[in-house]
Amino acid sequence: MAIGPGYGDGAYTTFGGYSSTWPGGYILQSLDIYVDPANGTIGDGWFLDNAVSDTSGVWIEAGGVGAELTASGWAIAADGDGGGYPGGGITITTAQWLTIVSEWLENGLYVDRNTYIYDSNGVLLYSSLNPNQVLLADIGGWNYGWLAFASGNSLTLPIDNSTLTIYSPPPPPPAPVPEPGSMLAWSMGLLAMAGAVRIRRRRADGTAKS
Repeated sequence: MAIGPGYGDGAYTTFGGYSSTWPGGYILQSLDIYVDPANGTIGDGWFLDNAVSDTSGVWIEAGGVGAELTASGWAIAADGDGGGYPGGGITITTAQWLTIVSEWLENGLYVDRNTYIYDSNGVLLYSSLNPNQVLLADIGGWNYGWLAFASGNSLTLPIDNSTLTIYSPPPPPPAPVPEPGSMLAWSMGLLAMAGAVRIRRRRADGTAKS
């Protein structure tokens, strides 16, 4: 899915249109970003914000990551709602592609918001788990993805592969239907049991033949 122009110097997507129906399972919103410590000046920053809707298709909650260029490299950490770099997390010291994933995971009566960062080989570099972020009864589906710059108008960030993954658990399998031969054997067994009961009753009341 292509990412269209968005607010300011950033990029914005609706993942094909907002959803108001929770799939029953989880939603993954992901984006590949090329980060290079040689790109930008110290203090430059950006953030990636992924949101979900309520049952009317209106924004209800968001989460993603914030980043800031330091003397050591790009510092990146999970951020609750697109407010820039919150501190902590990991520092990227070499130029590379990263895949940043926001996971909205059904968990009982709630939906968790989890954040993962992978390198280009699929190795997990960072995770942030945030349980019970939204009531399951209140959440609808996906909303927007928004990549924007907190500072540094000259900063350039190559991006690729904006994706939405939806998982709905399969329905339970139907109850097995007995084969005709099994049904016949079962019914014959019932008839045999009924005949045995009648014989025992006749013997009990003295009517059975000797």
